Amino acid sequence: MVIKGHEIKFLRTVLANCEIAKICENRDISNFDKLLQGDTPTSYNAQCVFVCAMQKGHEMHEKFENPDYEPMYLSVDDLMLIDPESFNELVEEAFKVFAGDAYQEVETQEPKEAKKNEEASDSKKSS
Repeated sequence: MVIKGHEIKFLRTVLANCEIAKICENRDISNFDKLLQGDTPTSYNAQCVFVCAMQKGHEMHEKFENPDYEPMYLSVDDLMLIDPESFNELVEEAFKVFAGDAYQEVETQEPKEAKKNEEASDSKKSS
């Protein structure tokens, strides 16, 4: 989904967990579900904080990986102004990532030793 001209993506990070835990009873993230009960202002605010934290996790990770990246952080106020259907889509996607159900593309480099072994194996096969 695009908001304010920016593709919204999520990543569960330690930072995201800390931001979410701050609004939970006893600052314990395992109490987060208690905030989501009912169709209340407290529930909506908790969902906004959750989406913002997960989106901030992605944006900060992108900036860490690519110093030229210009992050755009959503605010609770931003989310309070979007339509309920779009809001629910964002919340659902953020929860999928939080639960580990959504694919997260992570670029890694292959260890040099493994690459050398693979090249050596390939050269033996071609001999």
